[in-house]
Amino acid sequence: MSGNLLRKLSPREESTLCMIAHGVSSLRALRSADVLRLQNFGFAEVVEGVVTLTPLGIERFAMAARTMTSRH
Repeated sequence: MSGNLLRKLSPREESTLCMIAHGVSSLRALRSADVLRLQNFGFAEVVEGVVTLTPLGIERFAMAARTMTSRH
């Protein structure tokens, strides 16, 4: 498992990651600081103004989703 998967994200960054995973892809709809940090961790990429999750970002989202469902 990559060390980046274990990186601590703020609640806002986690929210932005989830928004991207659920199809919100416009830079205008997302916090730029969060997108930049997600890019730095290798979780997101921006191409022609469209934000998408990288394979690592998809894995991180899946990991977060598993954690949330195991709490309930």
